[in-house]
Amino acid sequence: MGTTLATYYAKLQDMIELQGEMEKIHNARTAAESVGRQVVQAPMPGVILKTYVKKGDSVKRGDPLCVLVAMKMENEIRSVTDGVVKEVFVEDGMKVGLNDRIMVIE
Repeated sequence: MGTTLATYYAKLQDMIELQGEMEKIHNARTAAESVGRQVVQAPMPGVILKTYVKKGDSVKRGDPLCVLVAMKMENEIRSVTDGVVKEVFVEDGMKVGLNDRIMVIE
């Protein structure tokens, strides 16, 4: 039983560390001032569950662009700038790796 409890605490610690890293990524992204061409990249490996925008759509800062599922958690990727979607590199159900291009906003 001690091993099971130790395993549980180790997994819990890993989850806490991952949450901290995700918060760092989110804070860095929302603090960034973007001008001109913005390439939206995957913040972690996962699967694109749903894409909310298509080429030619206008977006405002904070608008949801797509949902990335990673480790059974849905992560909404939001625009960090106002602009127009110029290119979309993903589609629903597509696997992406860390820093893979998702779309371009100008």
